[in-house]
Amino acid sequence: MSNSVVSYLLKLFFSVLICILLLICSQPITSVQATPPMEIASSGEVPPDRNIVAEFGKLFADWSGKEKAVNAVGAGEMNPGNGESNPGNSVEEKFVYLTFDDGPDPDWTPLVLDMLVRHNAQAAFFVVGRSVKTYPEVILQMAQAGQMIANHSYNHVSLSELSWQGFYYELKDTENAVREILTPYPDLEQQVGLCIRPPYGDVNGNVWTYAYRLQYDVSMWSLDTLDWTGLKAEAIVKAVMDKVKPGAIILMHDGGKDRSETVKALGLILHELTIQGYHFPALCTATGQVSQ
Repeated sequence: MSNSVVSYLLKLFFSVLICILLLICSQPITSVQATPPMEIASSGEVPPDRNIVAEFGKLFADWSGKEKAVNAVGAGEMNPGNGESNPGNSVEEKFVYLTFDDGPDPDWTPLVLDMLVRHNAQAAFFVVGRSVKTYPEVILQMAQAGQMIANHSYNHVSLSELSWQGFYYELKDTENAVREILTPYPDLEQQVGLCIRPPYGDVNGNVWTYAYRLQYDVSMWSLDTLDWTGLKAEAIVKAVMDKVKPGAIILMHDGGKDRSETVKALGLILHELTIQGYHFPALCTATGQVSQ
């Protein structure tokens, strides 16, 4: 093949190639979907749930707040709590239980009630059944003042020496006497507490067993003011202030004999303890003694 023919064919080939390229370039450019961004592989850890993280943060904040309070107490500040756990509050309240035996008495009980109302305090009155029968109006005053009326037996006898029948009548006759007084006042029936304080603090296995059968709690005390010995008001106050601590169950008397010194002391005790931040809830309730 001659050189002229070869030259002609090459020119034709390049001409066709150029036409093809021009044709391709003239076509419209179509949109192309973007490729999703590449996810970086994790190291194997699972990301924490945000709700769980928030809950943990709250728990830690509460816990650290309690720790600060404890450290502050250790540094010499007054402990605002009672020494027991109280999950409902980060700062627990200080409280003591006031209890009065041997009433009701028409002279002294109303004065005690007046002192309690002035200081927004509740108490448990362990009443003697025969006195309940004699002074029903005082029982009504107790209930109307928001105080709890508990049981101190009918005849103020040593319960440990009684048979089941004797024990039953000592408690139930007292309870029934109180309930009879409050029957015309249904809203006051909740002021009757199912607690028994054995006279003289005399207890044995039978007392605990018999009380349990009657669904009563046996309520003792942890701080005796010794007001029953005839102490003057100053000595009664000192007996309390020297030994009081959160959760103490304080024993006093509103009946049995002249309780004028107890009444004087009570006003001072309530005043001093209130200044120290104490509160005065009732030891006994309609369902028994509060948990200690």
